[in-house]
Amino acid sequence: MTKSPIPNPKLVTGHRSLAISSWWEWGLLALILLLAAFLRLYRLDSIPPGLTHDEADFSRDAIAVYRGARPLYVATYGYQDEPFMHYASAIMMSVVGPSYLAVRATSALFGVILVLLTFLWARIALGTGVALGAAAWLAVSYWPVSTSRFAVQVEPIASLATLANIFFWLGAGLGRRESGGQWRATAYWGFFTLCVTASIYAYEASRITWVLFPLFSLYLVLVHPGLFKRNWWKVTLTLTTAALLSLPLLTHPAAWDRAGRLATPLEALTRGSFGPLLVCIRDVLAMFTFKGDPFVTYNLPGRPIFDPVTGLLFCSGILMCLWRWRKPAYTFTLLWLVAGIAPSMLTGVHSASLRSIVAQPATYVVPALIFAEAISWLTHRFSLPAMPAILVGLVLVVTSSGLITYHDYFVRWAGSPETQAAYFSDLFQAIRYLDTTYVDRPIVFSSPFPNLPHDPYVAEVMPTRHNLDIRWFDGRGALVFPASPSARLVVLSRSPLDRSLSGELDARHSARVQVEGSENFFDVFDWEPVSTLDAVHQFCGDTAVGTDEHLVLPIDFGHSVQLVGYSLEPPTIVAGDTICLVTLWRVLSPEALGAVPPELYGYDAVIFVHVLNGDNKVVAQEDRLDAPAWNWRPGDAFAQVHHLTIEPDLPPGHYDVEIGLYTMPDLRRLPVYAGGEAKGDRVLLRPVEVTSQ
Repeated sequence: MTKSPIPNPKLVTGHRSLAISSWWEWGLLALILLLAAFLRLYRLDSIPPGLTHDEADFSRDAIAVYRGARPLYVATYGYQDEPFMHYASAIMMSVVGPSYLAVRATSALFGVILVLLTFLWARIALGTGVALGAAAWLAVSYWPVSTSRFAVQVEPIASLATLANIFFWLGAGLGRRESGGQWRATAYWGFFTLCVTASIYAYEASRITWVLFPLFSLYLVLVHPGLFKRNWWKVTLTLTTAALLSLPLLTHPAAWDRAGRLATPLEALTRGSFGPLLVCIRDVLAMFTFKGDPFVTYNLPGRPIFDPVTGLLFCSGILMCLWRWRKPAYTFTLLWLVAGIAPSMLTGVHSASLRSIVAQPATYVVPALIFAEAISWLTHRFSLPAMPAILVGLVLVVTSSGLITYHDYFVRWAGSPETQAAYFSDLFQAIRYLDTTYVDRPIVFSSPFPNLPHDPYVAEVMPTRHNLDIRWFDGRGALVFPASPSARLVVLSRSPLDRSLSGELDARHSARVQVEGSENFFDVFDWEPVSTLDAVHQFCGDTAVGTDEHLVLPIDFGHSVQLVGYSLEPPTIVAGDTICLVTLWRVLSPEALGAVPPELYGYDAVIFVHVLNGDNKVVAQEDRLDAPAWNWRPGDAFAQVHHLTIEPDLPPGHYDVEIGLYTMPDLRRLPVYAGGEAKGDRVLLRPVEVTSQ
């Protein structure tokens, strides 16, 4: 049996301990954890009301890990994806199945674990009253509830950091009394090392938040040198070991790209400008009580972390920590808070809900200090038993904060049009509709972001019961014709068919479905693509083409697609107006585009259309492809629309129109073939006449 280096408990807690029975204490904790679980799991499949592209992309990577793939340290889309959450989600998928719900459920699980770990640290360092109050606030408050429900990699880092703090506290002998001898202390430091390492592999904010331990060591040098002398080499050894274990991630060529892009205040600081950094610090400090994260994806825009009453308790708790700064637990709480919000201080309040997540436990420990102090004062002043006072206090905390959270998150945030848009609820609900009304035929789906990894990944990670065969396109510029006698055509109201194509549509309107909580809707058609393709082919009846020599439609572009027809209207145009070019293509072989570059998810090609003057200079152009090349299938066809506005000061005359394709990101033009021979890399269409009136 060994004694703590701090024999006096008040050096740690700073207030009189609350004597309650162990049965009551753990019973209350169990109720708090049940409430935390409810708020994190309630309607998890529908709130958030859809999926962001980040969630879909991360969920797909996690599903790949579940199926045996090695996780990526750096994703090809978005930003760095540390691998810890991939593995954790893959384990969850073995229970609930491979979908985005498994990732959200993993976040929810870590959110509940965080409540437990916060209770354990606060109980060791500050006593039962603080521990119960902090756990209750953390269980029901808006910020931790919301971050526990996202299908991204962030949530585990708070639990890992809190667990590291527990082992640090125990290993350094800062608890009120520890036992077990040297072997147990060694185990604590070993687990501390593993937790710090795991946090680095969980989320990039941990690269900054670990500064908590050197800062606290400096505090011990100044205030408790005896504790520092006992522990300095242990802290140094464990942090060095964690850094070495993290080298495979930290030395990755792209490991610091996102951090470099976000840390613009630091760049300004290197140029001698303190303004941007000071603004970030001001805004992040204000998020607790005045104005919070403005990003609707992760917060009710501008909502501060605390309501006015809890905010007053928080500010009072900060003052208490400053007043009792000689007691390690209070200073550690303050440093934990500062280190946790440091990533946001360096990058700004935008998305601070995620980047400051390590600060969550300390954030709710601070008002719990006042809660425990008030309970302690009441029980001693009026000779009351501690249990009734704690019960009343916890009921007040849970009721007030819980009701505010429920209304702000599940009603206001989840139901707002901005949130519906951020989570693409129309796409989400359309995929669910197609799954519940399944028919065995191709689905041709018009959405605003048909390129990988955007809208297609949202559909891919949803827990559908059927294998939906989807062709993706953006109806504002294209229409895809599957090589099938019948199909279902689905058109989101945010991506309606271009008028040049909708007039040729031969389809029976099956349903118009209003998107719940939104003004958006989607239309479903029973469709015979062949008849519509014939109509579009007749519409695109122009055959006049040529380069340096006469060519005849269809024309082969890179052995991947054929141009089979086009329509260019009007043939004569007044300068300042717009011409409309509709081209019709048939897919030959997408593989002919070549190997997919490693930085892309799939094939990416663009159709360019240029209006040329007599000197062969471009005077108008539009480059686009709304029937994405990654989704091309041999035998399918697609129509593409280009709208080109002629400059109002363009001189009258005849202007050539050229068309071609190039691949991304190398901008390599596809060769044109005729009679098996290459004929350049463009095709000249019928010229357009520009007049002055």
